[in-house]
Amino acid sequence: MTRAPSEEMDPFLSISPSTGKQLEVTFEISGSNFTPNGEVKRFVKFPNAEYQQISSITADDEGEVYWVHTPHCNYPVGDTNIYALDVSTNKESDEIVQVVLKSDLCKFISEFIWPRDNPHIVQNYGVRHTGIDIEETPKQVGPVYTVAEGEVVAIFKPTTTYSDLCEITYQYGCVIAYTNYNYPHTYTNPRIFNGEIIRDHAM
Repeated sequence: MTRAPSEEMDPFLSISPSTGKQLEVTFEISGSNFTPNGEVKRFVKFPNAEYQQISSITADDEGEVYWVHTPHCNYPVGDTNIYALDVSTNKESDEIVQVVLKSDLCKFISEFIWPRDNPHIVQNYGVRHTGIDIEETPKQVGPVYTVAEGEVVAIFKPTTTYSDLCEITYQYGCVIAYTNYNYPHTYTNPRIFNGEIIRDHAM
């Protein structure tokens, strides 16, 4: 059973959190009082810009909508205004404000080098996790490099999952796990530098 949108209540949006840094925050936007199963148009206004429409979504059986957004490094810093339009009733929601702050992590990413000569990003390759995997084309050929100056925090011996595992922490809390690397050196100092070879031969 579905319900019609209340004639006394206009579409309503809310956002949580309202403020966060690029890459480090995921904004959750939810709304109610839309036409059940109806089309909802979304509009955003970036800093120093005019409103523009983004992709439409469909309200659920209860007339509610929900979406999430993680701003990338090129996403404008500042206030982004957002509202939605119920196409069936032509009613606009209230306006919410999403405040995006600059992230130091973006500066780090802009400065680091790729760990492979011919990188190819694959999501959740092999063992599932919350990060990304970077393989080389052709697969498993050539050296693997450290991406910036950092510190080795852990080295693990071969397991049933990995032949070797080395974890290095970089600036701003970025941690990269190098697997199947067969590191050719013995560590006397945990500090590593940009472009240091982690694996120097094909596996």
